[in-house]
Amino acid sequence: MYNTAVRSFEAFRSHYSIAPWPASFDFLFAWIVSRAFGRYNGVIRRQTKIQPATISAYLFALRSVHVDLKVPTTDFDDDHMKPFMAGVYSLSPPTPRAGPRTPMAKDMLLHVLGPSAMTAEAP
Repeated sequence: MYNTAVRSFEAFRSHYSIAPWPASFDFLFAWIVSRAFGRYNGVIRRQTKIQPATISAYLFALRSVHVDLKVPTTDFDDDHMKPFMAGVYSLSPPTPRAGPRTPMAKDMLLHVLGPSAMTAEAP
């Protein structure tokens, strides 16, 4: 995930001919919007729509790059980041998962397998 986040952010900044590091507050927000809504999908590489939880994980990866490069991480800890991400989460609620499936009954399994499956030799 670390490399994916870095490549995505670098592609976004490269599109605007701006060095990726250190990440600026404004470009972090623009990148978050582009990933949350797939705004630049097809225009900028690696900018398809992703889930808010993935964006949060990507932000941690980008913050880690700043730590590795020994550049300030203040934009990641900005007072506006948390409510901004809360807004992204509220605009993209998680899709409901399908409920658990009922197990197949023996007669259904026998019907699906058919008589030939019952007599076939094991490999």
